[in-house]
Amino acid sequence: MTTLEKYIEDKRFIRWVFQPDKETEQYYADYFMHDPEEKEEMLKIREQLLQFEFSKKSYSSDLPENIYRKIQADIIDLERGNKGNVRVLSMLKYAAVAILLLASGYFANYIITGQDHNHQFSEDLLLIGTMVEPRLYLADGSSVIVPGPDYRVDYLSNDKIVVGNDTIEVDRKKMNKSGKDALVVSFGRRVKLGLPDNSQVWVNSGSRLIFPSRFEAKKREVFLSGEGYFDVEKNPERPFFVRTTAMAVKVLGTEFNVSAYPENETIETVLKEGSVQIEENGRRWFGEKAVLVPNQKATFDKQTHEIKIGAVEHENYTLWKEGLVTIDQETLDDVFSKIERYFNIDIQVVDKENKNIQISGKLDFNVGRQRVFEYIEKLTDGKFTEVGPDKYKFE
Repeated sequence: MTTLEKYIEDKRFIRWVFQPDKETEQYYADYFMHDPEEKEEMLKIREQLLQFEFSKKSYSSDLPENIYRKIQADIIDLERGNKGNVRVLSMLKYAAVAILLLASGYFANYIITGQDHNHQFSEDLLLIGTMVEPRLYLADGSSVIVPGPDYRVDYLSNDKIVVGNDTIEVDRKKMNKSGKDALVVSFGRRVKLGLPDNSQVWVNSGSRLIFPSRFEAKKREVFLSGEGYFDVEKNPERPFFVRTTAMAVKVLGTEFNVSAYPENETIETVLKEGSVQIEENGRRWFGEKAVLVPNQKATFDKQTHEIKIGAVEHENYTLWKEGLVTIDQETLDDVFSKIERYFNIDIQVVDKENKNIQISGKLDFNVGRQRVFEYIEKLTDGKFTEVGPDKYKFE
């Protein structure tokens, strides 16, 4: 855990930065007397976080989710305008997480209430760049790191959860029945999750899945931001919904993949077996063609709200569960986006025309970024060069 992560996860520290009171001021005055070596670093972080004073940008009167979205927009603008200012970007992202945690009080319990309008906020549940390992957030506000090498979570019962090799007990009686848990998967990791209804989900790198600790309603419903492969336990009496920011997939029992990363312009659903129905959030059904059969892909355009259905080989969209990515006549720009997301790095293409080069093959992310780079170099005769921490250029 980095120094920044340690402080961001300390609720008292966040309160001291953004909403100081007599208790926090006295606490840190005493703290600095006993641990003076940390004083300089903590004051420095506090000062940098306060550089992003939200009230100066008319954030203070907004709901926490609107504040967070505006900060996200600032991050995007800053990244586009000055990618070299890594420290500022990092601090702004931490500021976004800090104000979210401060405003929400309890992380998962606040942001998810089961209503559709809250799903739109959920795509920004946590900035993945602040994490090293996957983390499971519980409805009481607590969280636990999901350790490797297996990266597995199983809901054995309402009160017992297996995280890695450990079994943790949760007192659900103290929580609201509508409270949701959240699995946030950091870059470079994949987590297999056993849901309370025995359905299995593989959650990909840089993704978030929000779900109830137990399915009590007439329908089973989860929210996905990122990519997930679902093997749903069949139950005709209680249909299963995978909701994203713009659309939902309704199933009874089947296996399928959903890719709904916030930065992508489309949402893709690929069916392995069974059948699924595509539904746009808040609207009527798309129509008869929105029902998929095995080896079909539905592509939903977030801007036009149009859906296209085509035939595919489902294996090409599900091998990521084993750390493999199939590339079939994809542009370098699209391939680099997948590499950047998985390894949490930035790749600059020197010759812009190279972005449109199309390649085919299989990438094995398990072998590490350097081996992946070597494979790309053989396919394209290009060369990767490191130009900074987690920054590369390709020419």
